[in-house]
Amino acid sequence: MRKLWITGCIAMICMGMLTACGGNKTEVVPIEDTEEAEREVPYAMYINRVEGGKASVTISNYTDEEILYGTDFHLQKYIGSDWVDVSTLVPNYRFNEGVYSIPAHSSVVTDVKWEWLYSTLTDGEYMLTKTVLDPKEDGTYDQATMYVTFVFGTP
Repeated sequence: MRKLWITGCIAMICMGMLTACGGNKTEVVPIEDTEEAEREVPYAMYINRVEGGKASVTISNYTDEEILYGTDFHLQKYIGSDWVDVSTLVPNYRFNEGVYSIPAHSSVVTDVKWEWLYSTLTDGEYMLTKTVLDPKEDGTYDQATMYVTFVFGTP
């Protein structure tokens, strides 16, 4: 039986643009007031469950405004003392233009499917990276890059 160990998440804010591929199955969940009051970051990502070729993740929006996300992602593996990009099966891949919204003070539960791009995971420690967009009144976006680490298999 495989064991999953979640080590944490970090949200970092930067500027940029987002592309994503469509076909995400999502569920919007309101954030409880007590949960929201304990947060110091505007957005966060959590791993719910991991299988060899995909993960169920929760993306939380603690802001007063709607934010956007896509199905773009990046996967790295901890090898030695460094985070190393997981080799892709598809050269020159691109994510499509699909973008989804997360209402203010809500979370979505969505699947990140990486088997088509990375194959299934081998045992080890991984970092999953995703981005969200925070639309501004002037038509620009702040982009947040979120990281969550997890152990797949035996540590």
